[in-house]
Amino acid sequence: MRVLILQQPTSTSPVDHWLKEAIPDAEISIVSAVGTARPDEGLSPGVTRYLYGAYSSEAAMAGLIALCERWRPDRIVSNSEDDILRAGHLRSLFGISGQKSAMALRFRDKVKMKLLFEEAGLTPVPSRSIQSADDVFEALADFGEIVVKPRLGAGSMGVHFLASEAEARQLLAGDPELVEALLEDRLMAEVRQSGSVYHIDIALKAGRPLLISPSIYLDPPHTFARKNVASVMLDMGSTPYESLRALATKFVSALPQDHGASLLHLEVYADGEGGYLAGEVACRLGGGLIKDSIRHTYGVDLSRLGYLLATGIDNEAEPRERVSGQTGFLLWTATEPPPEADEKPAWCIKSFYCARTVDAVDSVDALGRFLVEGSCAEQIEARIRSLEGMGPTAGRQFS
Repeated sequence: MRVLILQQPTSTSPVDHWLKEAIPDAEISIVSAVGTARPDEGLSPGVTRYLYGAYSSEAAMAGLIALCERWRPDRIVSNSEDDILRAGHLRSLFGISGQKSAMALRFRDKVKMKLLFEEAGLTPVPSRSIQSADDVFEALADFGEIVVKPRLGAGSMGVHFLASEAEARQLLAGDPELVEALLEDRLMAEVRQSGSVYHIDIALKAGRPLLISPSIYLDPPHTFARKNVASVMLDMGSTPYESLRALATKFVSALPQDHGASLLHLEVYADGEGGYLAGEVACRLGGGLIKDSIRHTYGVDLSRLGYLLATGIDNEAEPRERVSGQTGFLLWTATEPPPEADEKPAWCIKSFYCARTVDAVDSVDALGRFLVEGSCAEQIEARIRSLEGMGPTAGRQFS
């Protein structure tokens, strides 16, 4: 088997080692970029790597096409939001197994994404595409308060909340880039939601879920500039836990046969009447500390599992349940974490720090990332809030 790995230069995942362990005779090529976080000596023996000056460039795309024409891979794998459409295009162009371009677009374009929900019998957040100022005004008239955001966006970037036509006029008059995106049909409008936001992280094989982990955000991710992003796994047996697992199972079983996804990150809103509205779904691993949280609680590296499933490794397709303590995480996007040298409570089981001198640009752009364990969701939430109180600028935003 020949496997082509598309690997973001910031990624340190030893994907080639995972695949070689599972398929010793696999031929593997990696495409990345100059400045990659993975040194040559860290690659699995026999792996060929191609580095481009810019990872998401026309030169890199041309190189990928030439490589596929010459080498003819059996699989193309990646776990990056930015690679979904590119990988799908290559699979369609060269007849390679896996998610094709049309299906990849349904997992990226949030307008087309709503059709996935409707076909599965889920109720999506009401929305529409917008391509003019009048479209925005009509959306306000029909929906009331709206959210305007990129159709292909991620990480809560480029999100605008509008409550009136006056606000819309002010926004569009003062942001030429936004107007350009509007005229090029790159934006959408949807009804603003006020209910709790949940994320469900899923591993799946064809139409069968292997792992379903429902969690709740303590504050909506789009508030990342004002409030730190935090998430807590739901208590097993609780009504939301069981309801969201059932919702995820229904969604997975109703996906088209050619969906090609092995991991899903599904976000839903409580509708205030005991039900849920489907917001967005991505066919990749969720960000933040979701990977670390699930590894601790379920004993599974979702990144590794996703790559193996994407290459057709069936001996990994076994259902997974919790094997260790319940977890949650805190991303310091809005305030500063306690100094790295400070001693953390024993239940703060991991902490990661990074340098940043400006405000966060998306919902995972954090100065610190803390993984927290507890006996139940309530305890984990209390511990996360106590950690926030330890920060030197608790309650103060950067700007």
